[in-house]
Amino acid sequence: LEGQRILKQIKRDSYVILLDLKGQPLDSEELAKKIEQINTYHSSNVTFIIGGSLGVSESVKEKADFVFKLSEMTFPHNIVRLLILEQIYRSYKILNNETYHK
Repeated sequence: LEGQRILKQIKRDSYVILLDLKGQPLDSEELAKKIEQINTYHSSNVTFIIGGSLGVSESVKEKADFVFKLSEMTFPHNIVRLLILEQIYRSYKILNNETYHK
């Protein structure tokens, strides 16, 4: 049921990124490279799905184009939103060789 609600919110041409505890770990530079690849080769629509502590349905996993995790730790969704927003901002700073990153 939750999986169906999530899938209904995704635009048809969207590149789907799932944040999941079982996803691939990335550092900030790796995320920046991934964002650069998405911008170059994929849709301009990107959808981030934040998985719960118990994960997401198989149908949502199948829809995801890329799966990664922010941390080994579990965070509330509102904190994850803040973290991913900051990491996207950091990624663009890295890609533009600006000084925010380090």
